[in-house]
Amino acid sequence: MRVANSSNSTTPEAHNSLNASNPTPEVHNPLNASNPTPEVHNSLNTSNPAPEVRNDASNNTVSTTEIQRDVQNASNLEDPGKKDVSQANAEISMPHNISSNTSSNSNTRRRLLEESVSESGSKGNDAEDVHAATVENDGGLEADADSSFELFRDSEELADEYNYDYDDYVNETFWGDEEWTEAQHEKLEDFVHIDAHVLCTPVIADIDNDGVSEMIVGVSYFFDPEYYDNPEHLKELGGIEIGKYVAGGIVVFNLETKQVKWTAQLDLSTDSGNFRAYIYSSPTVVDLDGDGHLDILVGTSYGLFYVLDHKGKVREKFPLEMAEIQGAVVAADINDDGKIELVTTDTHGNVAAWTSQGKEIWEAHVKSLVPQGATIGDVDGDGHTDVVVPTISGNIYVLSGKDGSTVRPYPYRTHGRVMNQVLLVNLNKRGEKKKGLTIVTTSFDGYLYLIDGPTSCADVVDIGETSYSMVLADNVDGGDDLDLIVTTMNGNVFCFSTPSPHHPLKAWRSSNQVRNNVAHRYGREGIYVTPLSRTFRDEEGKSFWVEVEIVDRYRFPSGSQAPYNVTISLLVPGNYQGERTIKQNQVFDRSGIHRIKLPTVGVRTAGTVLVEMIDKNGLYFSDDFSLTFHMYYYKLLKWLLVLPMLGMFGILVILRPQDTMPLPSFSRNTDL
Repeated sequence: MRVANSSNSTTPEAHNSLNASNPTPEVHNPLNASNPTPEVHNSLNTSNPAPEVRNDASNNTVSTTEIQRDVQNASNLEDPGKKDVSQANAEISMPHNISSNTSSNSNTRRRLLEESVSESGSKGNDAEDVHAATVENDGGLEADADSSFELFRDSEELADEYNYDYDDYVNETFWGDEEWTEAQHEKLEDFVHIDAHVLCTPVIADIDNDGVSEMIVGVSYFFDPEYYDNPEHLKELGGIEIGKYVAGGIVVFNLETKQVKWTAQLDLSTDSGNFRAYIYSSPTVVDLDGDGHLDILVGTSYGLFYVLDHKGKVREKFPLEMAEIQGAVVAADINDDGKIELVTTDTHGNVAAWTSQGKEIWEAHVKSLVPQGATIGDVDGDGHTDVVVPTISGNIYVLSGKDGSTVRPYPYRTHGRVMNQVLLVNLNKRGEKKKGLTIVTTSFDGYLYLIDGPTSCADVVDIGETSYSMVLADNVDGGDDLDLIVTTMNGNVFCFSTPSPHHPLKAWRSSNQVRNNVAHRYGREGIYVTPLSRTFRDEEGKSFWVEVEIVDRYRFPSGSQAPYNVTISLLVPGNYQGERTIKQNQVFDRSGIHRIKLPTVGVRTAGTVLVEMIDKNGLYFSDDFSLTFHMYYYKLLKWLLVLPMLGMFGILVILRPQDTMPLPSFSRNTDL
């Protein structure tokens, strides 16, 4: 990526190629001209120019993506009170998000605050004092949560949290790659190339429905301070202040051609501001408008929530403003109306639910930094969907998906930070009919918590270690029970067995479940291969059947999410000379058990059957199993050799003479 460099100042001067008709873009003013005192949750920019999208089929390296900008954010228009960015001493400054008179608005608990400055004082300081907008809330912070907002700014704060006592072997060199070097920076007079870094997991999906999968990558552009501590590396930059350049964007790759399909620029900032343009959370993809194409949802640490279409254009009414967003955006039906809602969380304790059009449904404040996205499911078993939010103060909140109110008796308080996304799982024993789910998480107090949803009573396991990663669930030992997988900062992996029987819809194999579908699936919605079909076996002949069951039970009375677009893919390894992926696609208008026929391959090999389902809202569900083809053909050869011999032996036994006959004698007759 490259941004414009000013020759008159070490602070970068931004240049914009987004709107040729407006050479001096403005920082956006979110106030509605027709409403001088708008509600905060309506103070969204509805006329945002889309970020620049570039089709680049020849450049397949993210680090050379070129971004030319006039503003720190593609959606911002200039506040009339701000200086022109073309001035010699201009700085990249945070936008004025809302005027001070909106702080008295009581219709919403989340508000956008600025340091209040008198009109007379602002005139004298306008040229040098720019006030950064922050996101706060009327609810006060807990004492132990107030300090948590600087957690990710202070590298020494967690120094005493990590204990090496459990390490079998510690080698600090494992944490760095000594062989790695940045690419050579080009020497351009007007632009600065910024190094690209990927701080979150990419997502793979066919976003434009062309039959070819794309990889959606959230990219953060900045100069790594550790790398440029080396004077030889710093010399390459020619005296550039590395803290002045931070940006974020989305890069989409075509996985068939391995080329960059398009890039979209989102935010531009400095590293010293209150809001910085990093992207920490993995993108979420879902079809919000029903056009058959997937939209890309991503939150940035700059405090903006973007929705981009499949071509990289920002949708109308977006981005939405919050504080620093570190968790992934959640797309799920949280109020059981049959439609997709969007849930975002930020580091100031705000949890907000939005419609797919960007209208706020409800908001809540959990009085602590929220490090991860929410998890969705019916926790207390009352038939209504809940939103579960972990916090760095150790509290786990359960909010009503309908209005955001706290479900009692929550929050549940642990005695340490909860840094991971919580797991929702049904741990009922075989034959048990108890309603509700179990909340499973680890805390920095060294315990694994299994919290009963309806009662909030917990069983704890002392693992004596801290963990940043989500607890996963699946059957990993070949039995018929559900196992819990816990990984820790000390490098240990624990596997805990449970008395609950395994079911494919109970499994939670990754934190984002492929496309950031973070809703509990068992008894709710999903697709799985029936036990008869998923049994490991060897297939012969020309075809075989796959039996699947579609589950969609929880949206009464809003109805099902049909039609269900089901794709079954046979993935064949490299020893097969034909198509590596054999697909069958069918659309079903009802849930239940369905059978789909797949052809076999004509070689002796193994394969994986992947079952994928997309409902009318674009929510993605999947299951898979493995099998082999023609692996036991040698058994046929064995019988081909043995059967002729057995046949001859049988013939000899059956056709042998029944009457005894005298044997020929060769003795001489001596009676002559």
